[in-house]
Amino acid sequence: MYVLSVRQGSDLAGSSYAIAKAFASHPTITVRSAVRSTNYLDYPHDLAWSQLTDEWPHADVVHLHENAKPRRILGDKPFVMHLHGTVFRRNVDLFRRYIADNGGVGVAATLDLLDLEPSLTWLPHPISPDMLPKRRVTGGRRLRVAHAPTNRAIKSTEAFLTACRLVGVEPVLIEGKTNAECLAIKATCDALYDQTELGYGVNAIEAWALGLPVIADEAHAEKYLELLLSLSGRARAQRACGHTCQQREPPDFRSDSHRPNPPNYAPRRSRGPALPDSPAAETVAPYHHLIKDQ
Repeated sequence: MYVLSVRQGSDLAGSSYAIAKAFASHPTITVRSAVRSTNYLDYPHDLAWSQLTDEWPHADVVHLHENAKPRRILGDKPFVMHLHGTVFRRNVDLFRRYIADNGGVGVAATLDLLDLEPSLTWLPHPISPDMLPKRRVTGGRRLRVAHAPTNRAIKSTEAFLTACRLVGVEPVLIEGKTNAECLAIKATCDALYDQTELGYGVNAIEAWALGLPVIADEAHAEKYLELLLSLSGRARAQRACGHTCQQREPPDFRSDSHRPNPPNYAPRRSRGPALPDSPAAETVAPYHHLIKDQ
């Protein structure tokens, strides 16, 4: 099966490229990513936008990101509509009708979107371990807490800075940096403050992948646990979410001793190497569902 992931605009959170990379080692599904533009975050990319017209006829499924324009222009295809946040929150009825009227499958990147439309499937954002930098932390200093807002108001940045001043924590504010630069700075910190309004985002997922504890809104913690239980098996999920880890010593987040070190990060603009692990079944399911119904 050939899936074409298409982003009309810049690659939000690098999700289109990340999905293509996650499928690079899959035995039966090939995913390529085409993104129209880039922004200051400078995520890596796969196909050039100019190749989209040639690739479209060969795709069995198109994976659209918050925009149906490529499908309207280039022709009908079975499709997944990937919804990421603000655009969907402002246009819930529009997306709901388009997906239903055209027989698509809707997936959500963040859990709060399932509150707006329960029929969506949660699709967690994939992270590539080989694109993570090595942790670089030293002792004998104040606790360093990273915060990388794209919108200060939504991410409660001023509240974060005030709290840091009150408790004597060193805030590490990351703004206007490429994603590679952002990851490198996070790797020097002890924790990450994400946000307190909308659960957690890709910032938090990247920090977890680096081994950092994350401060985020707990509003969707119960829903996250419920989904994790259904996806990963009850015993495994309970361990991951701390139900059975309260009796263990907490890891030392100032060192890399609690986890294997990832390879050194090397910035790249072309398609990266394949991941060793195949994507989880919940990632594959929307594509098979569309093909089965044709």
